[in-house]
Amino acid sequence: MLLDLGVDTVCLGQDYGHNTGPFVSPKQFRHLFFPAMRARCRPLKRRGVPVLWHSCGDNRLILDQMIEAGMDCYQAIQPEEDIAGLKRDWGEKLTLWGGVASHTLCMGTEEDVRREARHAVRHCAPSGGFIMGSSHSVMVAAKPENFLAMVNETQKAGRYPIAV
Repeated sequence: MLLDLGVDTVCLGQDYGHNTGPFVSPKQFRHLFFPAMRARCRPLKRRGVPVLWHSCGDNRLILDQMIEAGMDCYQAIQPEEDIAGLKRDWGEKLTLWGGVASHTLCMGTEEDVRREARHAVRHCAPSGGFIMGSSHSVMVAAKPENFLAMVNETQKAGRYPIAV
């Protein structure tokens, strides 16, 4: 219905993990969650629409299955996941959406935010497939000056194509 109204895409999601890994083994994921994820992605894929998927936790062990199910963009990349490693291992198949930890936006300094933003841009922006954002969402407790530091540091990188 949203696509018929002119929306470019939607962000779907389901949390599959915690800070140290997925809730279930890759074999269990294939049996329990993969069919439902694929079923949710199929209608969008049939219409040629990219699938943005939110999933908390360290999902590295099941990320290949999430891509196979239809995910084009992975959102909620938490610090435990090593965004540079995700780009290295899946950057040809997947757009990454994240870069600055939600916790840093709330509790860190402006320089902490700038450092995380520079790291994400340096490792994820070249060749495209990167959307700067928080590791989850912009929490109510996020300091406005920290959010602006993330935006400003990202803008310093310029526009695509970015060569860092």
